[in-house]
Amino acid sequence: MSIVNSAERRYAAKAFDPEKNLTEEQVQTLKTVLRLSPSSINIQAWHFVLLRSAEAKSRLAKSCHGAFEYNAKKVLSAPLVMLLCAKTDINTAQVEQVLNQELADGRFASETVKAERQALLSGYIDRLNQQPQADRQSWLDKQTYIALGNVLLAAADMGIDSVPVEGFDKAMADAEFGLTEQGYHTTVMACFGYHSDEDFNAKLPKSRLPASALFTEL
Repeated sequence: MSIVNSAERRYAAKAFDPEKNLTEEQVQTLKTVLRLSPSSINIQAWHFVLLRSAEAKSRLAKSCHGAFEYNAKKVLSAPLVMLLCAKTDINTAQVEQVLNQELADGRFASETVKAERQALLSGYIDRLNQQPQADRQSWLDKQTYIALGNVLLAAADMGIDSVPVEGFDKAMADAEFGLTEQGYHTTVMACFGYHSDEDFNAKLPKSRLPASALFTEL
């Protein structure tokens, strides 16, 4: 399937068939795509929680309350639900973790190159940490949406239906899965599986604004 065909195929699934599961290979592929997703300065200040058991999804469904109650059924019926989480703080330990991995992966031709990279990373994080907390968190949160776009398109390329979900009590989800204590908070979730016959959106044509309304070429 071409990348354009995958983008055309992808849509927001509104109902999932609980009897149709994903294979282990499919789940592993989605995890690999998430791991390979780009992030600003390669900081990778994120964590992904994969919920596959009925018990785990039931715990998450509790956060779909009030105005978001309609999302609970998606969570309970999708064979895979992901919580995309951003770090709530960036410190020297995160920089060192990234540097050590880049060193192990052979990205530094010399100690000089490594030192330059360390200076760049540390300087960027130092400047970031001088910003108001809300601005720092906004930057960190945005990174997870890069990964979200990647994994949604990857799912479509594999013939898997999906839907991103922002309508849930994120603080409640954080508390339920102990994310706050781990230094993370949930930014968005995504459900994956195969749509059921109840999914009205599966039968509707895709609708997007024309290119003339979206692009400026200079």
